[in-house]
Amino acid sequence: MSIEVPCAGRTTARFARALSIAGGDPVLALAYCQGQRWSDGPEIARALKSLVDAVSMDDLVVGTLPIAVDFAAYLRPKTLLGQMTGLRFVPMNTRTLEGGGTRGAFVGEGMAVPVSSGSFSAGTTLGPKKASAIAVLTNELLRGSTPHGDMLIAADLAAGVTEAMDAALMDPANDGSGEAPASILNGATAVPSSGSTTAAIDADLKALLQTFYAAEIPLASPAFVMSRRTALHMALLRGSGGDASYPDIVRGQLLGVPVITSTSIQHSGSPGSAVLALVDCAEILVADEGRASVDASSQASLQVNDNPSDTAAQMTSMWANNCTAFKCTRWINWQRRRAHAASYISGITF
Repeated sequence: MSIEVPCAGRTTARFARALSIAGGDPVLALAYCQGQRWSDGPEIARALKSLVDAVSMDDLVVGTLPIAVDFAAYLRPKTLLGQMTGLRFVPMNTRTLEGGGTRGAFVGEGMAVPVSSGSFSAGTTLGPKKASAIAVLTNELLRGSTPHGDMLIAADLAAGVTEAMDAALMDPANDGSGEAPASILNGATAVPSSGSTTAAIDADLKALLQTFYAAEIPLASPAFVMSRRTALHMALLRGSGGDASYPDIVRGQLLGVPVITSTSIQHSGSPGSAVLALVDCAEILVADEGRASVDASSQASLQVNDNPSDTAAQMTSMWANNCTAFKCTRWINWQRRRAHAASYISGITF
């Protein structure tokens, strides 16, 4: 008798598979689920049953919680935020006071305890922000039953949301005026790139670190964030003796600090340029309650367009193309705790 090993994303994929086979009907999907020998079948069945029996949004959220938890668990390590350690998690819609940090002192018996000096903001409240993506999958894939198929479904469902979150997090031009939270680099100190040689990069990294020292940011949990193209360029640099200039970058380290790479840090413009950021993760506020949802339709018609229009446009039928469309949503928010919690080298062309 084989034992199924738990795997994040599998429950979400099977939930999506059941809905697809049932044409989006939760009653038929429930019947299909109950006929399978899935180890996570009871959780999927409860989620499908909640789609039928829910009388309020609260009931629906509680019923589909296993799917939300599984999708969030699968998605989280694929995002830049999910790879950062030491983040400061805060509850959503709850005001928190933020200032220059709390300091203690030794005091004598009966003497007043000094309060940390420095200005405090009126308070930070992070409400839920929604990252959504629509994934289109073939019904042939959805009706298969192999473990590889499950993980391929999960990967396709997560890809769009991951890209949206990473791009919003690291785009200095994102000021939060739209629906996404402002980038942690928006308004941060930028150090213009002075070149692609070892000497130039060393000078830029030194200037980048100096922005934190000058602001007295402790770098309690630092991380470098860059594109994979930039990391590969640095890995290939050699000194005058032929030794690697940054030998640890292939192991995810630079100057003893973790390196996180992402394909969402695009080289844009002409000539193409990107950023290399240094972030003190302990100074980043994150509101994440694990909320996520997956909705399915095999009858929808979609505008296959990155910039959909409200006017007449060509539509693609899911039914005619034997496909199912999934709308995947993740609720999350973030904000820099202090202005100098992140800095970046701008105009990187390598």
